[in-house]
Amino acid sequence: MGMLMSISENMFVRQVVAIDLAPSSDQGYTNENDNIHYLGDICYRTTFLTVLQEKIKSVLLESDPQEIYYPRSRQSFGGIGIERLVPISGCYNKKLSESGIISPQDIKSINEIGIRQHFFKTFPSNAIMAEIGVDEGGTARDYILPIVSPKKLYLIDPWDLSEENVTLWPKSKQNREKVIKMFSGDERVEIVQDYSDSAAEKFDNGYFDCVSSDWALEYGDAKKELIDWLPKIKRGGYLTGDTLCLESSHWSGAFGATLEFLLKYVVKRPDLLRKEKERRTLFIHNLKKEFVLSNYEDDDYNIYTKNHPFSDVLLQTFGQHYGDHEIIYQIKPSLETLKTLADSKWFKYFPSPRERAGTYRIEVGDWAENLDIEEIKKDMTIDFERQDGYAYVSQ
Repeated sequence: MGMLMSISENMFVRQVVAIDLAPSSDQGYTNENDNIHYLGDICYRTTFLTVLQEKIKSVLLESDPQEIYYPRSRQSFGGIGIERLVPISGCYNKKLSESGIISPQDIKSINEIGIRQHFFKTFPSNAIMAEIGVDEGGTARDYILPIVSPKKLYLIDPWDLSEENVTLWPKSKQNREKVIKMFSGDERVEIVQDYSDSAAEKFDNGYFDCVSSDWALEYGDAKKELIDWLPKIKRGGYLTGDTLCLESSHWSGAFGATLEFLLKYVVKRPDLLRKEKERRTLFIHNLKKEFVLSNYEDDDYNIYTKNHPFSDVLLQTFGQHYGDHEIIYQIKPSLETLKTLADSKWFKYFPSPRERAGTYRIEVGDWAENLDIEEIKKDMTIDFERQDGYAYVSQ
């Protein structure tokens, strides 16, 4: 890999493709002698309705690709996006079902409200909870307070704490005022206007029964979020989030950080991280080889990736023959990884019909007993220095 480069999202027509490599293989590996065109059972589903030229399609994907495992659909009426759950189908869904991480009953005839009600009904009653990333307060109002009925609920969000926040979220001040008004007089609710990391420092270790986070999308933020709040949760309590999507396209940073945390510290299988990184490396190798075999010139395309095991692979194509396109490949976990997570008593996954969303619940148990949090934070500092942008993969 060469120097870190900044990728402009405005120069290219972008398409996000979620793929699974060789789902018929126990290890999820591709054959090193295979070309991308002939990789068995590559599945894909675009999240943007961008139609690539047939030449690009034939080079990158198998001749008769299947729809990917996509239990979501979006219909638009008058510019308003309506999301509904549709039945699971496609080859990766079979892998999710086979692993046990998702059962057909998990999503059959269940809408978004039903799924979230089921999730919050698993929480302990009379709990001390924190929700990080409150926005307009809908989750607390509609689910946490009426279903969980916590003893104490801390709503943590920076809202309009800085000018940068106001620039990114113009309604942040209005949302803060809305939340304050909404929960005024409810003695169970305490509103904390602060950033996540500094808010965590305000609480004693082992104070919370549940901490739920739904804001950190970047790899560094998501990884730090998990480590900052883990010590604050008592044994038997839950650390949860809503940004781990197995069924379709995902937020790459949050997805990678969460899976890395699970494999390193919860199920203690760092070997699976190495295997997942090898799968991505082999995919890039085969992708480059297929371009060479198809007589593409070096200046017709670029390939980029990041350093964490579940990073996206970003492909750019150029020129009058192929057009200026970006394809972001998101490689889903192997069957071995899925089975390992499904077999853990500390982890539970709840599918979601919302775009790029999936809820996870991690119970704080024996796996957390001997973790050196300060040592993990030191390692994280080194990792963050490598995650600032896509790195160019030389041809």
